[in-house]
Amino acid sequence: VKNCDISNFQHGIYFNGATSGTIQNSNASTTKAGGYGIYLSSSNSNNITSTAAPSASSSAIFLSSSHYTAIDCQGRAMAGSNGTAGFGIQSSFSANMLVQNCILNGFSSISMFLSGASYSALTNNTISTTNSYYITPCWGGAICLTNSSDYVNITNNTISTKVMGIRVDGTGAG
Repeated sequence: VKNCDISNFQHGIYFNGATSGTIQNSNASTTKAGGYGIYLSSSNSNNITSTAAPSASSSAIFLSSSHYTAIDCQGRAMAGSNGTAGFGIQSSFSANMLVQNCILNGFSSISMFLSGASYSALTNNTISTTNSYYITPCWGGAICLTNSSDYVNITNNTISTKVMGIRVDGTGAG
């Protein structure tokens, strides 16, 4: 998916079981309840580059059991709606993930919520949160690692938040 503007669908871009795919220089947004800008389900070794994916109700990017995913925003911003729900980048049991050069702001819950994201790296991101809505187990944090998100490397990120910068909950080594 290259050089596309996609909007007003449940999910802007949806990969299910896709391997070695590329999403590049695109905008994928949704205003639908529970919708994701980009949703990868059981999709491995995919690259998301220089792409914006705002969502007014859920996550800009949601990875579910999608390993070896590289997200390089190349300085592009992903902005939330400052509502009562929403994540910038959310992962559920998606290991070996790279998130770099992203600007995340306006997400009311957590900018990066990683559950079971072992062996991942978060590098050179700028994250700003303004609200403090409670999402178990995190409370309005910029980055939350939970459920065995072991060996996650967080390097050279700029974080601005009212409540919590980085929370590590229920993980082992790292």
